Amino acid sequence: MRISELLITALMLPVAAGAASTIKLATLAPEGSNWTKVLRAIDADVREQTDDHVGFKIYTGGVQGDEKTMLRKIGVGQLHAGAFGGLGTSQIVPDLLALELPFLFSDYGEIDYVLDKTYPYYESAYDDAGFILLGWADIGFVHILSKRPVRGLYDIRRMKVWRLEGEPITEVLFRKANVSSVPLIIPDVLLGLQTNLIEVVYSPPAAAIVLQWFTRAKYLAELPINYTLGALLIAKKRFSLLPPSIRRSSATSVATTCRRRSDRAVPTTTKLLKSSPTRDWRSWVRIPHRFAFSRSWWKSRFPSLLAARSPPKLTSW
Repeated sequence: MRISELLITALMLPVAAGAASTIKLATLAPEGSNWTKVLRAIDADVREQTDDHVGFKIYTGGVQGDEKTMLRKIGVGQLHAGAFGGLGTSQIVPDLLALELPFLFSDYGEIDYVLDKTYPYYESAYDDAGFILLGWADIGFVHILSKRPVRGLYDIRRMKVWRLEGEPITEVLFRKANVSSVPLIIPDVLLGLQTNLIEVVYSPPAAAIVLQWFTRAKYLAELPINYTLGALLIAKKRFSLLPPSIRRSSATSVATTCRRRSDRAVPTTTKLLKSSPTRDWRSWVRIPHRFAFSRSWWKSRFPSLLAARSPPKLTSW
């Protein structure tokens, strides 16, 4: 996650005015996860640099509702900022979905290059939509996890597959692949697994751990389907209430600290599988089979899955 100098400049401003300012921020990430640890570290850095005049009040674990609800609350001023996953970020700027197409990226080198080159474009797009893009959040490569082994389309078509409610890419993909899916918001997925409403989910392994999905879905497909990206965003109307003075030197110092603390908080799948014996992820992650269809199989067919339909329309938040 990269925190822009603009964020720190904004947060430094109330110091000159002598007034305290609290930024109310919400996230679905559970307390104690790597994502919330990064947010707490950023909050601590900002408070230190502003003599505790500015800081974040962080609501974790979805206590403020799902990401659509978070966006509505930001719209009416009940919240000011959010650490969003793919659904929330693309609800504001649908063009972000271009970065989440299946098999677009092969490794983090490609991801870092593309994010660096496209950052000004997305920063401007969020600005036009009424938000300040404070930085990206690395959520990770998405894998299919299931209660029973999934070896190919034949298996997955016979199972109850979760689909993130309101997310257009998976809706089109599953429909064109003749896969029946059950739309649920993220807070309802664990209950869906516990009650057998769903048998298959998709998620970065680290997210499956903090959300407790791994307790019900023990099989993980080795083939990553796509990469998913989050963002730390603050409403421009909250930003505009801050005093106009600028302290650029201090802003640069804090931005550097924030970038260091938030340097890719999410461990890769490989690191998870090689973790310490005290918490061995291999005790729940099973990789008995690779998908019968390969990366090239998906790449050759995915364009045709979307070609039959124009790009999905998204309802503005």
